This record gives sequence, structure tokens and C-alpha cells, in this order.
Amino acid sequence: MEIRREDELVKIFPVELRRMLVRLEWYSRGLEEIRVRVGQPLMFVYGGERRYLHRSGKQLCRDWREGLFVNTEQVQEMMMY
Repeated sequence: MEIRREDELVKIFPVELRRMLVRLEWYSRGLEEIRVRVGQPLMFVYGGERRYLHRSGKQLCRDWREGLFVNTEQVQEMMMY
């Protein structure tokens, strides 16, 4: 069985975010960067374009104001992984 890159990447996220990401098509070969910052929306950069995990957790969006903002506890959980 082949291990997919997105399966390995999703393991670094806190459980709450992981549950959202496994339901989305967030990973693609064009993925350049994932930005996780306290007090900022979870951001994915594809070919220079920014996408944010929507606060509903059901899609990616272009408007950062609709994004799911990352908190301190989530970042701390990521650091444990």
C-alpha cells in the first residue's frame, strides 16, 4: 500500500483540524506552503494563490475573513506531533 503525501502531512495537524482536512481536497501538487500562525487563518498557498480553511471546515475559501483562525492550543498540539 502506497503512503500518500497528504496522509503524512495531515498527521501534523491537531485532531480538530485533521478531522476537517481529511474530508477536503486540500492537497495538490501545486501546494507550495501551509501557514499556521496563532490568531491567523489556516492558509494554503497554491501557485502563489492563497486559500483558507473555511470556518465551517467544509471547504477552502479565498477570503481570509471567512477562514478558521488558529489558536494557541492548536499550535501547541501541532508541536507535540
